[in-house]
Amino acid sequence: MPVPLSITTWSDAGGLATVIGTCIAAVAAVFAVVQYFGQSKLTRETRATQSYDAYLQLCVTHPELTSTAAFVKRYGREPNVDYKSNSTEDEKYLWFLSVMLNASEQVVLNTPKNHAWETTISAQVSYHMTTMKRVWANWQKHYSAKLVSVVEKALQAA
Repeated sequence: MPVPLSITTWSDAGGLATVIGTCIAAVAAVFAVVQYFGQSKLTRETRATQSYDAYLQLCVTHPELTSTAAFVKRYGREPNVDYKSNSTEDEKYLWFLSVMLNASEQVVLNTPKNHAWETTISAQVSYHMTTMKRVWANWQKHYSAKLVSVVEKALQAA
């Protein structure tokens, strides 16, 4: 049978207040930790979205670089990936690919387990498929394992 709680002295009341205060502090600490991790996730997702938005702005500004086909249509040839004899257009295209891959890396690292983003990145890789197949073996060492995995799947799907 439970013993009824009775506070008969100020000492008993002080002890109860200490227990209640400790419980409130523990709940507040848990709430703070949950808030921190929630905010951290939001910050990462925002960073990924901003990075991808910057890439899309570059696409709007330079549509001739948005795919290998667009490059061929504009310049009448595929981009040269031999760094010793690149034209200015080739350099711009290769830097554009680097920007696309870096934005993609921000996305995959900051939005883990988001298949919609992985599908978007795979689509971007596919737009540059013929060039990516020529440069990826040398470039992949500069990127995270997660991005390498996404790009490899896209290249194999072609």
